[in-house]
Amino acid sequence: MTTQSLVASDIHQNIAVQEDAALTSETTVATEPANRDGTARAASAGDEQHPGTVIGRSARDDGRFASGDRRQQAGHGRSPHRPAHGLLDNSSTSSHELPTTMHDLVRSYVPLLSCPACSPPSPLVAPTTLHCGHTVCARHVRTGDFTRPSPSSSASASSVAVSFLSLTTDSHASSSNSGPGIVPNASSSVPVLPTCPLLTCRPRARRQVITPNIPPESTVAYYPPIVQPITPELGETNRITVSDPRLDVSVGRVLHLLGKARSWQTREDIEQRLTEESNGSDDESPEEEGNGEDAVPKSGSRPSTNGTRRRSRPASRSRKRSRKDDNWDGRHYRHRTREELVERFNKELSESLTCEICFMLLYQPVTTPCQHTFCAKCLQRSLDHGTKCPLCRQEMPPFSYFQDHPFNKVVLSILLKAYPEGYAERGRAIEEEERDGRLNTPIFVCQLSFPGIPTLLHFYEPRYRLMLRRCLESPIPCFGMIMPQRTVGAGSSDYGTMLEIKSVQMLPDGRSMVETIGTHRFRIMETGTLDGYMVGRIERIDDIPRELEDEAERSLSSLLDPSSDTSSTGEPSSNASPSRIPPPTADELIAICHGFVEQLRNGTAPWVVQRLNNTYGPMPNDVNRFSFWMAQVLPIEEHEKAKLLVIRSARARLRLVVHWIEQLNSNCSNMAGTIPSLQSSSHELKDNTVIIVLGASGDLAKKKTFPALFGLYRMGYLPRGVHIVGYARTKMDLVEFHKRATSYIKNPDDDPAIAAKIEEFKGFSTYVSGSYEDSTAFQALTKHIEDIESEYGSPERHRLFYLALPPSVFIPVAKNLRENCYAPNINRIIVEKPFGKDLDSCRELLGSLKQHWAEDETFRIDHYLGKEMVKNMLVLRFANVGLSSGWDRNSISNVQITFKEPFGTEGRGGYFDEFGIIRDILQNHLLQVLSILTMERPVSFSAEDIRDEKVKVLRCVPPIAQEDTLLGQYVAANGKPGYLDDETVPPNSVCPTYAATTLWINNPRWEGVPFILKAGKALNEAKVEIRIQYKDVTQGIFKEIARNELVIRIQPTESIYLKLNTKVPGLNTRTVPIEMDLTYKRRFSDAHIPEAYESLILDALRGDHSNFVRDDELDVAWRIFTPILHWIDGKMGPPPRPLPYPYGSRGPKELDAFIRKYGYKRTDRQYTWPVTNVSQL
Repeated sequence: MTTQSLVASDIHQNIAVQEDAALTSETTVATEPANRDGTARAASAGDEQHPGTVIGRSARDDGRFASGDRRQQAGHGRSPHRPAHGLLDNSSTSSHELPTTMHDLVRSYVPLLSCPACSPPSPLVAPTTLHCGHTVCARHVRTGDFTRPSPSSSASASSVAVSFLSLTTDSHASSSNSGPGIVPNASSSVPVLPTCPLLTCRPRARRQVITPNIPPESTVAYYPPIVQPITPELGETNRITVSDPRLDVSVGRVLHLLGKARSWQTREDIEQRLTEESNGSDDESPEEEGNGEDAVPKSGSRPSTNGTRRRSRPASRSRKRSRKDDNWDGRHYRHRTREELVERFNKELSESLTCEICFMLLYQPVTTPCQHTFCAKCLQRSLDHGTKCPLCRQEMPPFSYFQDHPFNKVVLSILLKAYPEGYAERGRAIEEEERDGRLNTPIFVCQLSFPGIPTLLHFYEPRYRLMLRRCLESPIPCFGMIMPQRTVGAGSSDYGTMLEIKSVQMLPDGRSMVETIGTHRFRIMETGTLDGYMVGRIERIDDIPRELEDEAERSLSSLLDPSSDTSSTGEPSSNASPSRIPPPTADELIAICHGFVEQLRNGTAPWVVQRLNNTYGPMPNDVNRFSFWMAQVLPIEEHEKAKLLVIRSARARLRLVVHWIEQLNSNCSNMAGTIPSLQSSSHELKDNTVIIVLGASGDLAKKKTFPALFGLYRMGYLPRGVHIVGYARTKMDLVEFHKRATSYIKNPDDDPAIAAKIEEFKGFSTYVSGSYEDSTAFQALTKHIEDIESEYGSPERHRLFYLALPPSVFIPVAKNLRENCYAPNINRIIVEKPFGKDLDSCRELLGSLKQHWAEDETFRIDHYLGKEMVKNMLVLRFANVGLSSGWDRNSISNVQITFKEPFGTEGRGGYFDEFGIIRDILQNHLLQVLSILTMERPVSFSAEDIRDEKVKVLRCVPPIAQEDTLLGQYVAANGKPGYLDDETVPPNSVCPTYAATTLWINNPRWEGVPFILKAGKALNEAKVEIRIQYKDVTQGIFKEIARNELVIRIQPTESIYLKLNTKVPGLNTRTVPIEMDLTYKRRFSDAHIPEAYESLILDALRGDHSNFVRDDELDVAWRIFTPILHWIDGKMGPPPRPLPYPYGSRGPKELDAFIRKYGYKRTDRQYTWPVTNVSQL
C-alpha cells in the first residue's frame, strides 16, 4: 500500500467539506483584511489585474457566493464568507486541545489533501502542483490532449505545440478546446507547468501574487511584463517534449508524514483498542461497527450513496490487523505520551514546510515547475540573481512566468491550519526585516535629478530590484537619488532629490523601467546599507523666504565666486566668477534664460525641441523650479549642475544658471560650422595637469600612447605646462625610457622642427619604476608627482592616469591609484580593453573598478571610436537627408562590417589563444561600429545622448546563434607558418583566427536585415570597411542589374564611395557599375587625419565621454556574445573545430556560401576602381 493511499479512507468521508475547501482556497475571505502576508489574498478572484491598471482599487466580488451558491442550497449552514473547515478555521488545531488519538490528528488534515480533479474527489496520488496553484494527481496531467500533438504540428505524440499565451491571463482559456494538458511555452531545457484540468479554474480566478503588494491607496501604475505569443511558423523551437510530470516535494513529504503518523499510538491507545476488540463479537452488526460521521472506509472503496451501508468484517481479521499494527508501532512509540507524539508530528511537519532558501517556515509558498516550493520573496530574490532552481539547479522559466503565479493552495492551507500564529509572526518578522525605523529612506546611487523634473530609470541590479519592490509596498512609493561621489569629501553627493514613482513597467526577465518625478531636495544626515543598497536618514531642503535671499547670496559667495577669473589667454575659465553680473531681479534673470532657450529653438530642428519637452517637461513658470529645468537643458558637466541642490535661494540659483549661459556663449562664439562636443566645456584640463602612463615599458605605450601624446603636443593640444610620467615594473634609467618612448615617433624626412619637438617632449617626460601591487611603490610615485606639481603657481592639481596594462592588474592598480595618487581636484582614468572575457567577468571587473572610481572619471577606450571615418558616420547619417531617408529595412538588404589583417599572431599566439578573434575584434571594435551605424538620431551631440542611443539599439540585438557563426583557423601556405606552428600556441588549440557572425536587430528600423561581422588574421589584405548593400530594383525594365552599395572604408585609405549603375557613353544602351567616390587624401589633400589615440586622449583631457564605452554598453555587448563564446570555449559541450584556410587567402572557402544565405549578391560585372576604361568593357 502506498503512503498516499494510507489516508484514502478519511478523504472519502469528507468530500463535501473538501469541495468547500477547494472553492474557498480560490476566493477572498471578506472578513479578513487584505494583509501583506497573503493570508486573505492568497488567490483572490476579485483581485484581477491587467497591464496598465492602477493598483490600489478595491477588489470586486466575482459573484461566486451569490444567493444560489450550491453550498448554501446543500444546507451546510455556513456564511459564504466564512473560511472552510481545515483551511482558515484553526480551532481544530488549538494548542490547548490535544486530539484524542494520532488517528484523529491525521484525519484533521485529510480534507486538505484530496485531488479536486478526481470525480469524486479522491486522495492525492503522485501530487503535482500546477501554475494556477492547484495540486492534482499526476495522472490528470498525463492523459487526454496532453500527450497528443497539436493539429498544426507534425511532431510525434510526445511533442505538443506550446504558446506563451498560457503564461498570461488567458492561460486557461484554451482548456476547454485543447484539453487540460497544454503546456506553456519554453525552450526544451526549461520546464513549465501544464494548465489546470479543473473547469472551475478560470483566468479571472488567478491573481498576480509575486508582484509587489502595492497598498490600496497607492497611485502607482504598475505594468506587469507582456509576453508576446510565439507563432507556430517559428518551427520546432516552439515545441517541447513532454515527460512525466515531477511530484510536488512539499506535498509529498506531508502525505508521507500523515501516512506514517496515522499508526502512531500511545501505550494507552493500544491497550484501549485491544480491550474494545476483545469485548466485541464476531456477529457485530455493521451499524454498530461503522456508524458515525467519522467512520473510515477501506482504502480504495467508494462511499455508499445512502450513507447507511457498511462492509462488515470478522473480528478475527480485526484482531489480526491490530496485532500487526501493535508490533509495528510498539517498538518505537508504545511508551510515548500523546503530548510527545503530537510534538514529534509538529516537528516533522515543520521540517516538511521549511523553505530551502531561508530555512524558515514557508511564507506565501510558490511552487516552481520542478515542484520545489519556496517562500515567494525568497524565490523572487533568487530570480534576481539567476533563473536556476536553488535546489536542483534546473533552468526555470523567466521572471515573467512567476509574475502571475498564485500560491500553492494545499501548502498554504496546511500552514494556516497547523501554524496560524507562527505564519502571522513570520509575516511580521519579514516586514520588520525590511524596515529600519532610523534609516528609513532608500537611496539610489545613479545620476543627478531635480525637483519637478521627470526621470526614467532602468532597474536591473538585484539589490535595486529588491529596493524597488519595497518602495512599491510602502504607502508613499518614493526613494532618494544621488550622484556617485566624485572625489573624497565632495559635498555634492551628500545632496539628492526625492523621486516619487509614477509608473512601473516590468520586463519579462525581471528588469523594470520606472517613471519618476522629483518632489524635493534632501541632505543625507546618516547612511547605512540594507541588503546591498543604501539607506539613510535625511533632512529635507526647502528654499528660504524671498526677503532673506540677499543675505543668503552673500553667504554663498564662495560657491558662486571661484577664485580664478580668467585664463592667461583672456578666455573665461571653467570656474570664472559670475560676480561681474550686476545683482538683477529674478524676472530679469529668467528673461535672459528665455532668450537663450529661444536662440536654441531657432537653431535646432523642431523634433529636438519636442523631444526636450517630452524628456524634461515644458518650461515651468515657477521661479523655484525654473533653474532646475534650465540646468537639465544646458550642456554642462553634471557635477557642475549639482551645485544647484545646495543653494536654498531661487535667485542665487538663477544667477548661477545665467553664468553658465554666458560661459557657453563665450565658448561657442568662434565655433560657427563646427559640431560642439558639449560635455567638454566645464572641466577641460588646461593647466596644472600631470599625465601618468602606467605600463610605460610595454608595446601599447611604446607604439600608441607616447606617439599620440607627442602628436597632441606637436599640434598644441596638450595642456600648457603638462608633465608626463611613465610608470612600470621595468627598472631603467631616464635615457633608456626616452629611447623607448620616442622609438615609434615618426620623422621620415628628418625634419629639424619635429626633431626639436621630440627633444622638448623628452624634457617634460620622466619615469618611475615600481610594483603594481605594492602601495609603497605608489606612494613613491605620488611623491614624484607632488615634486613636479610643487612648481605650479596655482593650488589646482589635475591628474590623468592611462592604464596601458593587461587586465590582470587593472584592479590592484586602480585601487592603489585611488588610495595613494588621487589629486585634490580633477582625476581621470583611461582603461584599455579587454574588459573581461565574458558577461560575468566583465561585471566583476566593472564592479571592482566602481568601488574606487566614479563613472564620470572612467574612460574605457576602444580606439576604433577614435578613427576618423567612424566619427564621421554621425555626420554622414544625420546631416544628409538623401542617405538617412533610405537607412532602414525597406531599402537595405544586408550589411557587412569587415576587418582584415595580412599577418598572423607572429609569436604572440599564447596571448591571442587566451582571447581569440571574437573577443579581440568582433565583440568590441566591430560591435561599436555597428551601434553607431544603426542607432537612432540622438537629441544632441552630448556624450550621454549619443551613448543612450547606442545602448538602446544594442539591447535589441539577441545573443548570436551557433548557426549564424562561421569559424576558421589559418594553416601554413605561401611559405608562411600556420597558427599551430607558433611555439606559444597549444598544439591542439581550436581557437579561431577567423570568425564571421550574423547579428539581427529586433526593432522597427532594422527587423530582418542581417548584419555580418567578419574578422580574421593572415588574410590577403589589410582592410577595415563597412559594405551596405541595397535591395534589388523593381523588376521590369531592368533585369540582372547590379545592386547599389555604399562602402565606407575605415582604413587604410579613408574613403566613402557609392556604387551606382549608369549608362555606358555611346550609341549602345548598356549599363555599368560605377562609383561616386570621396577619397580623403584626394579631397582633403592638405588635411592631417589624426590617429585614433590622439583623438581619444584629447577627448579624455576635455572630459568628453562621447567616444568612450559606458558600463551598460559593455554589459549589453557581452550579453550578445557570451553564449557563443562559451560554446567556442567548450563550456556547453565539445568545442567546435574551426575550418582551415590558407595563410594569405580570403578566409575559409565556405565563406561565400555563408554570406550568400543572408542575401548578399556578388556582381559578376567586372570594374576597376576608381577609373573605368570603356574599351575594356
